[in-house]
Amino acid sequence: PKDGKYIVQIRESSFGGNGECRYRLHVGRFPRPTAVIPAGGRPGTTIDVRWLGDVLGERTEKVTLPGVMSREFALIAHDDRGFSPSGNAFRLSALENGVEQEPNNERPQATPFVAPLAVHGVIEKAGDVDNFKFAGKKGQVFEVRVLARQLRSPLDSVLEVFRASNGQGVGGNDDSG
Repeated sequence: PKDGKYIVQIRESSFGGNGECRYRLHVGRFPRPTAVIPAGGRPGTTIDVRWLGDVLGERTEKVTLPGVMSREFALIAHDDRGFSPSGNAFRLSALENGVEQEPNNERPQATPFVAPLAVHGVIEKAGDVDNFKFAGKKGQVFEVRVLARQLRSPLDSVLEVFRASNGQGVGGNDDSG
């Protein structure tokens, strides 16, 4: 609020730090988004990404991805304030991208896509659910996997797959990827 020297104090909430409480503090005027959507893309393509969680608000940017696959990759946000001191985890994949379309909280509103595809979404508030739908044929095999934690998301996902025709559960997963 005014010119002067300031002190920033970091501590463990119960003062019980045991050497395992790691953190990173960045102080500056640079952009610092907490997430990017989509969180992946095909190598060599140019895509529109949406930076989320920055103190100055959400913004969109066109990004050209490197032309080679890499197991570890991060997008670094930059604007007229500078460059983010660290990147946001990003998955380079041979799959095309699809992004959720709200509203999609109820199964009849599910965002449609054609498999195989990498779909991206945001759980925006408590109780939010994202539904997606695709057509499958007898004999086709798809791996359906949530990659939130691999992309450093705090999401503790629960994944369920249902038949669109009758709502019957086909499979699901909680806590093992």
